[in-house]
Amino acid sequence: MGKPKQPCDRIGLQGCTDGFQAFDSGTLSFKPIVFSIASLPPALRYKSEFMLLLMLLPSNAKSLGLKKYFDFAARYELNSLFTKGIDGVKVKIFGMSMDTIGRHELLGMQAATGYESACCICRHNWTAAVTGTQCCFAGYRSLLPMQSRGRLARVHAAGETYEYSEDETRPKPKLRTMDYVQESCAVVEALDVPCHGHKSAPLVAKWPGFNWFRYNPPELMHDSKIFVEMLLKTLVGKVANGGFYASWHYDDKHRTENQILGIFKPTWKTGENRPLPWRLTRDQRELLDARVSTLIWPQKVEKLYYNGASFWKKPNRMWKTKRKVNLLYYILPTQLRDQIPAVRKALNIFVWSMRRMLGQVHSYQEAKRMKILPGSRTFDKTQIKKLHAELIMGLSLLSGCLPVCQLNPGMHHFVHFAEFTQTHGLLHLYWMMGFERYVYLFSQPHHLTLALIKLHTHTLTHFTTSIIMARFSEWNPHSNGKIFTAYTHTKSISYVILTHFLTHRYNKYLKNLVRRGLRPLVHLANSAAIDIATSYVNLCGSSLHKYDVRTDPQHNCILKQKMRRYVISTKEVGCIFSDGL
Repeated sequence: MGKPKQPCDRIGLQGCTDGFQAFDSGTLSFKPIVFSIASLPPALRYKSEFMLLLMLLPSNAKSLGLKKYFDFAARYELNSLFTKGIDGVKVKIFGMSMDTIGRHELLGMQAATGYESACCICRHNWTAAVTGTQCCFAGYRSLLPMQSRGRLARVHAAGETYEYSEDETRPKPKLRTMDYVQESCAVVEALDVPCHGHKSAPLVAKWPGFNWFRYNPPELMHDSKIFVEMLLKTLVGKVANGGFYASWHYDDKHRTENQILGIFKPTWKTGENRPLPWRLTRDQRELLDARVSTLIWPQKVEKLYYNGASFWKKPNRMWKTKRKVNLLYYILPTQLRDQIPAVRKALNIFVWSMRRMLGQVHSYQEAKRMKILPGSRTFDKTQIKKLHAELIMGLSLLSGCLPVCQLNPGMHHFVHFAEFTQTHGLLHLYWMMGFERYVYLFSQPHHLTLALIKLHTHTLTHFTTSIIMARFSEWNPHSNGKIFTAYTHTKSISYVILTHFLTHRYNKYLKNLVRRGLRPLVHLANSAAIDIATSYVNLCGSSLHKYDVRTDPQHNCILKQKMRRYVISTKEVGCIFSDGL
């Protein structure tokens, strides 16, 4: 994107999509395509008033069924924003933040758990499972140097022995490049068969500035979430009345796999059923549960122990993703200090490298000395190679002390954290935590209606002018706070990227809201949204108005009154409902 300039000549957007249920009955779910403004400070970019809604799609449409909508957005919105911009300021999409399933769908790749699938960042392919038809998602040792002793079938580290089925001889996989992706997609189009994990062209292939590597940063939130869930299920095993612990049934399978692979010989199925080396006993779980009960929780940190149980007994104590992130990176390494030493030492190597890669928060005095904003994170990029090597070693050791076929495919994303930290910066700035909070608003009745009205009345170009331009000008660090210029587009274009099915469901949705007692919404059931936009255009004209709020306070006051009455925004929705239109 280039370095920022004054005056600003480009703004970056970070996209995301995730589904949510539109009805309590679960009969239909939507996929909003949402952008955050990466040019804003991190403390502001994920606030709802600064988030931008591009499309609202039905989740029953898959793969190529969605391609036409993404192409439509590129042709009529994104290309113009990228090449011409708004008032000389170009709007560029920097990348997308996606979970594993969403990323593979967006990029036109096969399902992440499929045998012919692969990593969407590198060319590493999954291997066949030892038993059954599933895949094995290990292979971390292939990223070690060819002469590393970590490639051996038996690795002795920190006084523990880590066992593998055989020596690792595969070379380090290469990254997927744009040329490699285009060649694979050309084979798919010509032969109509998947090639190297690709099954179709990426949905965003026609978006301006699309770059395979830049669009695919690892997503810290979901990757950490599925990792800690997999780890705890494996360590705890089956526990009656223990939430998802109660459904565990893989111990016999793991014993069979160990015997076939020739590892962990004491656990083989010989009739004795000796303890698994990674399994916590009941007494150990009781001890760990007691440790959690004695923790003193800081303010605003949600507790993982309440009502006489912690996550060791009741996994619903960590149902929030933020709790799982805190558990993985701050609590588990100390909780397991004298338990299952092989797992704990491997986990420590992984967690310690990840915590340093996620940045360091300095003291107030040190931040002032470094001339950075106090409370912000910093990272020394000269340490990337060292941390990457430690991270790979930690993952390799974990695959040598846990059941190899139980590892989740999302764990592989961690091997690319160093590469993307080098090019993208701190990756927690791109995680989906802020997007998830924004998407949650759509599950609320009035917010979903508001989103649909916006799609009917504004294009991305016209809707985002006052948000992107005014807000960025207000917070531009290079302006020194001297000038705050507000922009307001008043021309409205009907912009609907919805199928007939979705439109039909939308009408039913509004009627259901009316039945629930939201009487003012009955006025929105027809074309009131278009009438609102038309009235706003008639009042303000049809051209771009630019003014300085400091020099023209009267105009600013008048416009605010018009916006309060006619423009639909998150803050004004209460006013619209109370007025009853």
